[in-house]
This record gives sequence, structure tokens and C-alpha cells, in this order.
Amino acid sequence: MATSITATQNGNWNQTDTWGGMAVPDGTPCYDTIIIPPGITVTITVTVNLNGCPPVAVIVSGALNFQTGKKLDLSVGSYVYLSPGTPGGQLQSGGGGGSSNLITIGGTAYWSAGCTGSPPPDCGTMTGPDILCASCALPIELINFNANLSAGVVYLNWQTASEVGNDYFWVQRSADGLVWENVLWIDGAGNSTSLISYATEDRSPLLGLSYYRLKQVDENGAHSYSPTKVISNGQFYSDQQLLILPISSETQHNVVIYFAEPIDGEVEINIIGISGAVLYSQQIILDDEKWVVINMDKPVASGVYIVKANYLIEKVFFQ
Repeated sequence: MATSITATQNGNWNQTDTWGGMAVPDGTPCYDTIIIPPGITVTITVTVNLNGCPPVAVIVSGALNFQTGKKLDLSVGSYVYLSPGTPGGQLQSGGGGGSSNLITIGGTAYWSAGCTGSPPPDCGTMTGPDILCASCALPIELINFNANLSAGVVYLNWQTASEVGNDYFWVQRSADGLVWENVLWIDGAGNSTSLISYATEDRSPLLGLSYYRLKQVDENGAHSYSPTKVISNGQFYSDQQLLILPISSETQHNVVIYFAEPIDGEVEINIIGISGAVLYSQQIILDDEKWVVINMDKPVASGVYIVKANYLIEKVFFQ
């Protein structure tokens, strides 16, 4: 079973108070994840040897400080991750210089206090985002994100190639691509270097066009977003002739009109204000199509409008 330990206050690595009264992570016992949260500084005052433990992830969002001459020895497959932020996770030499302070993984040095002589790949004070490891990438490596509509349900799936300190995902949804809501929560794997697949479903999707994306949140609260996917849910009510969806951004002002049945031939589109003023009018040739995008040259003021497509008529409220 995966186990983790989190520092709860500033202090020395080898003191139980630093870890909220839990057993010190000195190899007896072993933990798979050791977390130093933002605002917490843990100081290594004695050499810590975890070579006898399984691979461990050391997640530093606060600071890991070394007294002169002290080391952190980790087993093969372990890594030290410095999270992003302000100022971000830090490795602090604590003085000494040269190779007096070290982090080793599987017996190989990956960091030292000073940069004189022949240092390992990283040296001196470091600030995240960064990672010390044999062969791994910064979190998370998202391979793909897909959203597909079938029988009124939006099926969402994605894969990660690696994760470091990944707490959870929110599936977010938007009607306009600008304002987003959290709709589905999925737990992350925490720390992983293998392929992981995720899947979930939105059984109450929005009508018309909608947008989906992932918000990935780390254990320290840092987050990132996936690319956005667009879904067209052209579901009609039983007596509805047209489905109208305004879509606006800073540069474009469009109206998407869906038809209950495909239109083949000429159709005259009119958008009319409640006062009778014609906001838009154009004749369009459609080739057995069920929807059309109307490109407006300016924003549509809030209010009730009449949309006509030949003999088809619907009222719509534009916000």
C-alpha cells in the first residue's frame, strides 16, 4: 500500500515534530512519497540513507536545506521534484561549497552544494520547477485528451505517461469557451512513471455547442490545463424547430443555428429584434446540412430576438 508523509512545521529531518509526530522518514520505516509543503523548510542535519527503501518521490514545494557535509541518499528509481510557484520548491546548500552536501540516487550524485571541481548535473541553490532523477519528466505528461458525444452522453478519456505529485483532475465545461464550471472530479495517481488511462462521463451535457478541458491540480495546489475539446449536442425538444446558440469572444460574434431536419437548398436567415428591427438578413445555400454559423460583425445586445429560417421560427434570448 502506498504511504506518504508530510512535513507540518519547520525543523530538522530527523525530528518527529517536523513530521507531525509521525515516524521520521529515515528508512525505518520507508515511505513512497515525502512531501515538504509551501512555507515549510526541512533541514538535513545528519546524513539520511534511504538506499534500503523502494523508490521514493521527494516532493519539495517549500525548502530542503542541507547543513555542511550532510547527504540525502536515495534508492534507484527515486526522484526529487521541485514544484513551481512563488518562489517555488527550493534546494538550499546551507553553506559548505564543493561536494560537501550531496543528493545521490542509486549511488550517483545528482546535486551538490557547490559548483567547483567536478559537480554532478545540478549544483547550488535550485528553485522549481525542476526535477532530479535518472530518466523522468516534469509533471504531468498528458498524452491525449478526448471528448465524444454518443446517445446524449459525453464520454471523456485521457492518458498520462508520467505524474509527479498529481492530486486530482477537474473536468471543466463551458458554454462559450470563456466561463468554465467544474463538473467531474477524478483522483490523480500521485506519482507514476507508467502509462495511466482515465475515463468518465458527462450524462447531462449542455444543449448545442459546449467546450471541455481538464484542470490538473498538484498536491501543492499548482494547476495546469489541457487543450480544449468542442462538442456539438444538437438535441431538440419535441416541438422545437430551430436551436440557436450565440457564441461570442473578444474578436468574433457568431450565432450557430441548428435545424431539426437537414436543409437542402436556399434558406433565408433573419434575426429580428423584438421591436421589429432586422439585425441580420442573408440568403444561404445549404447542401443537406443541419446547422449553419452566422458571422456577426458586432456583439449582439442582450434581449429577446426572433430567428427565422424560411418558414421556421424560434425566439431566443441573447445574454
